[in-house]
Amino acid sequence: MMKLITINRTIRRLLKGLGAIFTIKLLLILGVLIFQSCETSEEKFEDYQRQEALLKFEIVVKETTPQISSVVNDHVIGLSNDATMKAKNNRLLEQKAKRIMKPLVEETKELLLTYNVTEDDVTREFQDPNDPRIALVGLFLLAAENDRSKFCPGFWILFVCPDQ
Repeated sequence: MMKLITINRTIRRLLKGLGAIFTIKLLLILGVLIFQSCETSEEKFEDYQRQEALLKFEIVVKETTPQISSVVNDHVIGLSNDATMKAKNNRLLEQKAKRIMKPLVEETKELLLTYNVTEDDVTREFQDPNDPRIALVGLFLLAAENDRSKFCPGFWILFVCPDQ
């Protein structure tokens, strides 16, 4: 009889231990599943935001390209007609170009935000937050995202300033 009681206690302890191990395993599996599901949706959301920003930027590029071409053509015609173009005309042309480029620059900043590049970073790099060269960065990103297979992998080297 004593052996039967001892065996029952041993079996109970064994079952409690197995139950505790099962519970711990179950909690660990649930924790991993929850962590994994949250991580995946965040990446998808960031990718969606990036694609949306690229699409908006592409639309702005298509809208402003004819206007930019017009300004460039006006500038070329002005140079061919009058070799000594007045400073006033140069300033007017520059102001017109900046005004046309402003939406493109603003959309580039929005696009750069999806790559975790803040406006402070842009200002630090270009000194002027409305520098038209910022639009070039957006155009390069658009080209890289639209056609990754044909884009030169060493292209970024063009923008690296040597320390020496």
